[in-house]
Amino acid sequence: MKNEIKNNPSLPLSVPTRMYKPDILIQNAKSDLETSNFNPSYQYKDIIYTTKGVLNIEVSKQMVPRALRFMNALIKLLHKRGHDIVVEEYITYAIIFDEKINIKCREKSKRVMVKKERWTNYEYHPSGILKFKMDADYSATKKWTDNKNELLEEQLVKILTKLELTAKELKKERIEREERRKRYLEEQKIEQQLQALRDKELKAMKSLFKDMKRHEMTTRLRSYIQDFKRYHESKGELTEEILKWLEWANEKIEWFDPMIEKEILLLKGIKRNSFIESQEKHSSMFYP
Repeated sequence: MKNEIKNNPSLPLSVPTRMYKPDILIQNAKSDLETSNFNPSYQYKDIIYTTKGVLNIEVSKQMVPRALRFMNALIKLLHKRGHDIVVEEYITYAIIFDEKINIKCREKSKRVMVKKERWTNYEYHPSGILKFKMDADYSATKKWTDNKNELLEEQLVKILTKLELTAKELKKERIEREERRKRYLEEQKIEQQLQALRDKELKAMKSLFKDMKRHEMTTRLRSYIQDFKRYHESKGELTEEILKWLEWANEKIEWFDPMIEKEILLLKGIKRNSFIESQEKHSSMFYP
C-alpha cells in the first residue's frame, strides 16, 4: 500500500510552503487560533489550542502556520483518496473506509526544571518539534514527529499508509464483531424458540395430568352420588329436597368433568383446576 500511494502521481504528497485555497476546516482553525487560546494548565507555557468544534491543534504561536499547512495538506490528501475529516465536539476524526480514527496535531513539549526557594517544579515549554498522532483504540495508537532525517511534512506517505491500514483492520474487526453478534443473536433466537416449545410441551403435559386427575375425581364423585342416592332410596328417604341436591351435584360434576365442562353462570371465572391444586395443597400437609 505504501508503494502504491508513493507511486500514485495524482496524489498531493508534499506540503507547500504557502497554502492555496485552504480547506474550510483550516480556515476555521486559523481564525480560532488567532484568538490566542492559551493552554489552561499552568505547567504548559506559550501553547495555544483550538476550541470546541475546531480541528484539534495545540502548538505555540510560532508553529501555527506550519501546523495549518501540514493539516491542510493532509486533509486534501485524504479527500483525494476518498476519505473525509469531521470534527465532533473537541475531537477530530479521519473517516476512512467508514471507520473513525481520532487524529490531532501537537507541538512536542520539553520539560524544564524550575527551582523555587523551597521546592522544585517542572514546566513544559514548546520544543519546535511538530507531532501528529492517531488514536483508534488502545492497540492502534501511532505518532509521527520531526526527526533528524525528515520533517513531519515529509511523512505524509507513512501517515496515510498507517491510517488506511488501521482503518481496514478496524473495519475487518467490526465486521467480525457484527458477524459474532449475529451468530449470538441467531443462537439466542433458536434457544428461545426451543424454550418456547419446551414450555408449551410442559404446559400441555401438566394440563394432561390435571385433566386425568379431574377425570378420576369426576368418576369418584359420580360413584359417590350413586351410592348416596341408593342409600336414601333404600331408606325410603328420597325426598324432594334430596332430589334437588342430586340434580345440583350432577350439574357441578358436569361442570368439573374435563370431557364436558358445562358452563354455569355462578361459576364463571372459577378455574376448575384450582380444586385439584387445593386438594394437592391439603394433601401435602399430611404427606410431605
